[in-house]
Amino acid sequence: MGDLLGQGPPPDAVDLVELGIQHEQQHQELLLMDIKHVLSRNPMLPAYAPCATRSPGRAAPASWTAHPGGTVPVGHAGDGFGFDNEFPRHLVHLEPFALADRTVTCGEWLEFIEDGGYRRADLWLSDGWSTVMADGWDAPLYWSRPDAAGGWREFTLAGTSPSTRTSP
Repeated sequence: MGDLLGQGPPPDAVDLVELGIQHEQQHQELLLMDIKHVLSRNPMLPAYAPCATRSPGRAAPASWTAHPGGTVPVGHAGDGFGFDNEFPRHLVHLEPFALADRTVTCGEWLEFIEDGGYRRADLWLSDGWSTVMADGWDAPLYWSRPDAAGGWREFTLAGTSPSTRTSP
């Protein structure tokens, strides 16, 4: 591949080379998640690599961008690369929704748990609720509670969080 890319692929191979590179990028994105999952199932909870630990802080308040819903186009638009499942671009109906400008914090997720979020069907879509019930979920996959009196711990690529999480 190095030689091919160094010389420039022949015109009839450019699309195939781009597909291969995009596909490999997907593998790279999933690799660390696979490693995390395998290590989290090891009773020794080994770390993949040391990571700098940060003290928990307060997240900025989330702001929300509302979308009115309606009929909207989805799928690949433009001339660049797109996977086959992104075609053809088509119209779908979306119910109104809003998106936050940041991800959920661990403290917010803990509030969800403590408020009964894993025991309330009204907070889940039907497939999610079915999975919660079938698999007995009570927390995110990489969270554990070693004893009933302790707080939650999160497994990361650096191993288990050094301190337990409690309510913010």
